Amino acid sequence: TTNLITFRQGSSKAAYGGLIFAQALAAAENTVDESLKPHAMHSFFILKVDTSLPVQYHVRRVRDGRSFCTRTVEAIQEGKIVFTLQVSFHVLEPDAAVHQDTMPDVPSWKELKSMTDLVPWLMTEITEGRIQVAPVVEKRLKSYDNRANQDGELFEVNKYEKEKNIIRHQEIEIIANAGKTLK
Repeated sequence: TTNLITFRQGSSKAAYGGLIFAQALAAAENTVDESLKPHAMHSFFILKVDTSLPVQYHVRRVRDGRSFCTRTVEAIQEGKIVFTLQVSFHVLEPDAAVHQDTMPDVPSWKELKSMTDLVPWLMTEITEGRIQVAPVVEKRLKSYDNRANQDGELFEVNKYEKEKNIIRHQEIEIIANAGKTLK
């Protein structure tokens, strides 16, 4: 069975690919039961889509099962296929096993100080002997301090990554706790 759905785009001449994808997915979702959710998808952008012209979405029902359904969607404009989407839908089931760690208890990003504020303060604490860190950590902080004092940073970084941060475990605890008390 084929379903036909037509959408119009906005005013720009070239269509945004995410919109074409979303409309194709919506067309496919309209052909399955609400208990089925998208499980796997694969798509191809074949030709440029002109937003001044309508796009027709042809949905082909490939398979209708109890747990899985499969749909193929072709986006067609002026008789040419411009986009295809294959999507598999699956009934939500309880997890048989969960293979992920529990989120660690960390401060909210709102409580953390930016690196621009924190690093100079931390360097002062280290220089004046109130905090002791390994020489490699102090060297890394100095490079952060030099960058923090430069104008024109593209974005602000608030860090608390125990496993990935260059300043490892105990040092990051010092930074996180210092950040909460920094005024």
